Amino acid sequence: MDKERYNQIIDDAYKNYMKWANEHSKTHLYEPYTQEQFINECKTDKEFSQKWGLLIEERELSWEDRLELFKKQNNGMLPYDIEMLDDYEIPTRAVSIKYNNETIEVYE
Repeated sequence: MDKERYNQIIDDAYKNYMKWANEHSKTHLYEPYTQEQFINECKTDKEFSQKWGLLIEERELSWEDRLELFKKQNNGMLPYDIEMLDDYEIPTRAVSIKYNNETIEVYE
């Protein structure tokens, strides 16, 4: 559900950006960003991110974070070793987005 909502939020923010970009490209020689470029700008340019109200933050998950995800997915079971986290495809990154006073976190 979170990944689906994440995609909806990204799409909504990008549609707002494209509406603005299409209006401004008529009067200026302006090539709008692709959605991927838009997302990267929001991740790396705080001023751009604030302008579009889309804050995207990424972080690597610690071993402890991954362990907690493993335990949630496996009814409290503990892994035998760190490789087991990879074997069970426990995510290594967390992506947090904030848009229109809504914050969600997805794991990748």
